[in-house]
Amino acid sequence: MVDAEQLAEWVWGLWNDPRAPRDPEGWTQALNERLTKEARQRGLEEWWSGSDRERVEFLVDHCWAKPWKGMGTYAGLELAAEVEFAGTREQIEHDLIKLADVRAHSRLFVGSLGPWSQDEAAAIADAAATMMRLHDLAAGEWMVLALGPKGKQEDTEDMRIWKVTRDGKQQLRP
Repeated sequence: MVDAEQLAEWVWGLWNDPRAPRDPEGWTQALNERLTKEARQRGLEEWWSGSDRERVEFLVDHCWAKPWKGMGTYAGLELAAEVEFAGTREQIEHDLIKLADVRAHSRLFVGSLGPWSQDEAAAIADAAATMMRLHDLAAGEWMVLALGPKGKQEDTEDMRIWKVTRDGKQQLRP
């Protein structure tokens, strides 16, 4: 299993790695590769939209599960992740709603917002917590929400990362 702090550290580390790609597609690929490495180190199966699997997308952009052979041995998802770099609030909310309904031990949402606003990012995190509380979503107790500037450039403001629960948001980074 992976906890919120670990997810936040992986995303934060990649976001601030000067060797990481700066374009959304390259950065997303690098994040998926990191998630794949972590899943394999834990002996988990992983699926993601850019992998060499037959599916283009398995429910969400990236997910992990314990190995299984048929319904009798399936134990559920360990991680469900969405990465949305389209950048509009509407597109971010669409994927957040989808992720909130997915039952998984850990849930991660990474997105970019353009134009960048720390206040808008915090408002999205507040809205996610409200959605989880008001709709009594049984899919999980928390998700990690990471939002950064669209089209990350060298001197942009840092990404913000929260642990979002039914009780509100807790900023994990910076």
